[in-house]
Amino acid sequence: MLKIYYRYDPIQCAFVPVTYGFSIALKKILMLSTAGFLTAVSILTILLVYNPEKLVGTIFTENQAHKKDWAELSAKLQVIQQELNRLEKQDDQNFRVALNMEKLGPDIRRAGIGGHEEFGLGESANIPEISRAFRTLTNLKSKARLQNESFREISRSVSSTEEMLASRPAIQPIDNRQLTRFHPLFGMRQHPVYGDWRLHNGLDLTAASGTPVYSTGDGIVISAEYRGGYGNVIFINHGYGFETRYAHLSGFKVSEGQKVKRGELIGLVGSTGTSTGSHLHYEVLFREKWINPIHFMYRDLKQSSYNEIIREAKK
Repeated sequence: MLKIYYRYDPIQCAFVPVTYGFSIALKKILMLSTAGFLTAVSILTILLVYNPEKLVGTIFTENQAHKKDWAELSAKLQVIQQELNRLEKQDDQNFRVALNMEKLGPDIRRAGIGGHEEFGLGESANIPEISRAFRTLTNLKSKARLQNESFREISRSVSSTEEMLASRPAIQPIDNRQLTRFHPLFGMRQHPVYGDWRLHNGLDLTAASGTPVYSTGDGIVISAEYRGGYGNVIFINHGYGFETRYAHLSGFKVSEGQKVKRGELIGLVGSTGTSTGSHLHYEVLFREKWINPIHFMYRDLKQSSYNEIIREAKK
């Protein structure tokens, strides 16, 4: 709380508060500021006159401490620079190669460092150690931003690749232990019913009627119905250009529009349509062209691994 001063007013015969106008108050502030400044100058002058070594020594000590701090900061920046260089190398030579992605390369990375950020260093910009450290910091910030975006792109590619691999036909549609015969003939053959030579667009897997038939990849059922020579047949769209067909079934376990996983039960072996016995006719199409399903059956897959796929599909 400010102290209030009083003066005796002979006209009013009483003590009244002392008031100051703005100009008087400003004069008092200037007087106090001037007095403080002169006091500080006097003390500094005394120190310089009577003990200059102590003052210079203090300034020198503080200067050396600052230099040490900047040296430590520069060393840390160098470590970060080396780590970023390692990540860039791993990015281009490992991740992008494995995912068949285009490398960023040094030209793109150098372009990403463009631009200049003002730090407002003022006169400090004339000090080499400080200006050099802030230039390094600016470059590191730009490189880190570019690398972060690169890793995001790689992450998106990994997710897409995982989805594609899960969707791609990759297993045998019938458990190997339940097969009685595997017919690897794909292409021209003599038709077992009509006797003429015609193209056989799939593979036949003989098994007892009612044997489970599994989806060979993730996908969506686009058809589950009776279709002429196919008999009861299921068409599955796996995306990425792949489609599979499972014909001559005795029954369906899925319906049109249903999403299925690799290893999920979709139907039962039968002998419907143009068929001479209980078996599964299995086809694989890529971009609407038939290809030999043998290339999508990992027949050397261990039984335990196959069983694990079936169990996972049931979850």
